[in-house]
Amino acid sequence: TCGLCYNVDGPLVEKMKAMGIPVYQLPMKSPLDLGAAKKLAKLCREEGYDVIHAQYPRENDIAILSKRFGCKAKVVFTSHLIMEQPPLWRILNRIFTPKNHAVLTVCTYGRQVLERGGVAKDKIRIVFNGVDAAAAPARDRSVLKEFGIGDDEKVITILTRFSEEKGVPFLLRSIAKLKEKTAVPFRLLLVGTGPDFDRDKELLPQLGIEDKVVLTGFRSDTDRLLAASDIYLNSSSSEAMSFAILEALGAG
Repeated sequence: TCGLCYNVDGPLVEKMKAMGIPVYQLPMKSPLDLGAAKKLAKLCREEGYDVIHAQYPRENDIAILSKRFGCKAKVVFTSHLIMEQPPLWRILNRIFTPKNHAVLTVCTYGRQVLERGGVAKDKIRIVFNGVDAAAAPARDRSVLKEFGIGDDEKVITILTRFSEEKGVPFLLRSIAKLKEKTAVPFRLLLVGTGPDFDRDKELLPQLGIEDKVVLTGFRSDTDRLLAASDIYLNSSSSEAMSFAILEALGAG
């Protein structure tokens, strides 16, 4: 049996529900949230879960703490980012990660970052991100009609999340510079949502690029958007092995 335990609601929760996978909302205030750890232990005992797969450091620490309340599940933590850890997190990593069954990273550099961050070296394993192999890439610009993009326009695409580490403000300032420097008609498809969406959206009129940027919001047809694109961008400051980059490579 597989289940999803989450802190904040989002598209993944609805996707899991549609697949018939049990979902459980578990508010988590800090890495030392004993209340959350106790509830997680109770959930694992009642539902018989054998493995907890944590996706962020806070969730991992709570999962390790759940063992104090009788949780017998093995705890695996996957680190998706390559952010250098501040001193407090290095201390927490030294305390908690020796109790992990495994700590996974998605790229070689990620291992180096984890080791510098105090993660127990003998627990670290590299499992590279990957995407399904596709047939030969096909060009199809039909989806661009939805956005009023002409046949003569170069299409630049980024699949991202509107949050600090994704560098969206930097991206938009770059687009403003590009607009100044080129006469080639182009449009940026900025695909995604996130906590900083409204703040970053306000930059479009401030930078004078409302005519160059299309905010698509969440899309489930990213394969069609990539098939219509000429250029793919990544503006993250702390990206590991990006699924989106791999998908863009697969789309040619």
